[in-house]
Amino acid sequence: MADKMHTNSSNKSEGARGRSSLQILVAGAAIIVLVLLVKFVFLGDKGPANAANGAIDLLKQERFSEAEEKLQKAFANDPELMFASELKEPNLFYVGLANAYLENGDLNTASRYYTEGYQIDSSGFDKYAKFVRADYHYPEDAYLELGNLFWNAGSLDLASKAYERALDLNPNFSSALTNLGNVLRIKGNVDEAVQMYQKALTVDPTLFEARVNLISLAVATGRTSSFNLHLEKLQEYYPESEYTSYFLGEQKKNQGECEEAVQLYEDFLKKNPDHLNTKLSLIDCNLEVGNYDRAMQILKELALRMGDNPSLKERALGPAEKAFQAGDYEKAKQYYESMSAIWPDDPKFRFGAASAMINLDELAEARVILEDMVHNYPESSEILSNLGLVYAKMGKPEWAREQFEAAIAIDSSAVAYYNLGKIFEEQGDTARANSCYILASLKEPEMFGLQDYMMEVSMEKAERIARGDTAGMIFPEYARDSTNR
Repeated sequence: MADKMHTNSSNKSEGARGRSSLQILVAGAAIIVLVLLVKFVFLGDKGPANAANGAIDLLKQERFSEAEEKLQKAFANDPELMFASELKEPNLFYVGLANAYLENGDLNTASRYYTEGYQIDSSGFDKYAKFVRADYHYPEDAYLELGNLFWNAGSLDLASKAYERALDLNPNFSSALTNLGNVLRIKGNVDEAVQMYQKALTVDPTLFEARVNLISLAVATGRTSSFNLHLEKLQEYYPESEYTSYFLGEQKKNQGECEEAVQLYEDFLKKNPDHLNTKLSLIDCNLEVGNYDRAMQILKELALRMGDNPSLKERALGPAEKAFQAGDYEKAKQYYESMSAIWPDDPKFRFGAASAMINLDELAEARVILEDMVHNYPESSEILSNLGLVYAKMGKPEWAREQFEAAIAIDSSAVAYYNLGKIFEEQGDTARANSCYILASLKEPEMFGLQDYMMEVSMEKAERIARGDTAGMIFPEYARDSTNR
């Protein structure tokens, strides 16, 4: 019985202890829940935000080390920066955080946060960013690397600050001089950029980038003597460089030696196939020496890559116009049609193709294009005039006359006057024909080869023209407007 009673007493004691442990666990869980409720519901989890705002206050007091320590803790507690909207000065938060990463040697992250802070608000940046302050010193290479990171991110102001700090430590730091020159050049401060490049070359005459950039600036600003001087040095130090070929090509182009320039440009493109300025120069030189097909090939490549580019469109007219002027109307038509396929909404190429067709006597095709263009561009006297010419060649004089008169009503087109004169002449109305010829030649005497005649016109000759007495006076065939003159 005693053993049994003892056993029962022991079981009761263990049950009491179990209940006590359970109560402790429940109470502990309740406390945790209460803390979480207070933290998230009532306080809104302001711990990291409060810490960050406190760190910003320390930063403004220039207590940098304490600020950085607090900022890092706040960031560690909330790396997603969910508290960012609660920051009283978010720009300084990012600057202080960047300072911490700078101290730890993580320049990539530091540059990212410096940029973030500067973009939000640049006020106070120079005062609180440690890489800018003169009382903090880092290795000159660290400033250079930081500047390069800013440059790559497109933060030119910050890149400039970093390069300037590198030069504060070492005024002869040629890489920093060159890179600061690059920033100044992009910002449009050409003279200051030139000074930086020249200082860099004084330190090291073999610096490739500084030399090339000086030559490039000389080309852009038309400084011929500077261009020739630095090109000579580039040839001396880097005779095999493709950039030496490129700038020699520019020199030959400026001297009118386009055949040599073409070869030099082609050599450069073998190593730099996407260099835009070289391709543009190559187009110009190929046109100059009559290599229209090569010029057109490059233009097509650029057009497909660059899309709706106005300056490229203007250049794209070159091969077609050159072929047209040389009398190769078939090739001109092909060029115009090729460009029209790329830029179908640009009327210049369709108009040019129609003009070439007129010269090829492809009148039905030209008519279709010009009639469609008249519908879309009813106020274009050039289109009206050339459509009138098509009708005239197709034996429809009344239709032609209507188009010429419409063109004259818009801008008193000399071409339209002349061609209307041809209509009247063929209809036997000599007086009205010569009246139109006179008006055309007064507007553009050189266009019709009448300038010598007009200089010699006397009252007697004028009276003869008015009477229709034009014996011995010769007038050319129909004139063509714009590209088709």
